[in-house]
Amino acid sequence: MKTLLITIYYLLLTISIQAQGGSDVIIIMDDNAFLPTNVIGLVKWYAQSYTKVVDSDSVNAWIDLTANDTATQTANNFSCPRAIDNELNGYPVLRFDGSNDYLFFDTFDYKEYSVFVVFKATAQAVTSGLIARAYNHVYFWVKLITSADGTNPNKLAFTVNATTIYSTNAVTGDWKIASLLYSEDDDYQGMYLNGILQNETTAGDLPETYDALDQPSIGVIAETAGSYVFPYKGDIAEILIYNRRVASSERTKIETYLNDK
Repeated sequence: MKTLLITIYYLLLTISIQAQGGSDVIIIMDDNAFLPTNVIGLVKWYAQSYTKVVDSDSVNAWIDLTANDTATQTANNFSCPRAIDNELNGYPVLRFDGSNDYLFFDTFDYKEYSVFVVFKATAQAVTSGLIARAYNHVYFWVKLITSADGTNPNKLAFTVNATTIYSTNAVTGDWKIASLLYSEDDDYQGMYLNGILQNETTAGDLPETYDALDQPSIGVIAETAGSYVFPYKGDIAEILIYNRRVASSERTKIETYLNDK
């Protein structure tokens, strides 16, 4: 019954996307017993569902698989990451060129959150943004530190306001699952890689208001109006965002799902 319901869901999703004019849609189903939707609070799920520029492998929208239906977008068809087929266990991934590829999504204004990113980064000549909401306030900022940084070369950095924590080792070269947790009420900020705790700290409160240019982004970070910095070079396979700090047991289930997939 569960598999039947999942099949119906994806069938309806495909019809809905095509009705909205998607030029090329890729949906790959997974029959695992556990799904990210089993954990309460999933607000964004970007996986193997894209719309592409006609006659191209360039992705101009990454479809949200939750009921919120908030697709990521690019500002134009010249700044699109590419869909690379059969790259990770038979699944396609998005490849960012480290020059001008990026995607934006609609909102990220949670007082607590859990973000999971499956990625494979290339060694960075400059600092690069993996996923962020940043402009006047560094509300949420995950980036790879430049290889020239003598203190944290090619490590993953997770910043909330003025507080930054780092991965234990470099993260380039192979696939990683990054789990990034924050709670204002719990004063908590933590980072896991492939299920292993990297760092955690006491986190401060978030600002009460945000500039309109605090644009949530993937593969780049918004600096000023129309100006984007720290382009990411590498692949991203999947992103999950929850609007709460998930429990340890829930985090483990999500990481296991992503790893087994």
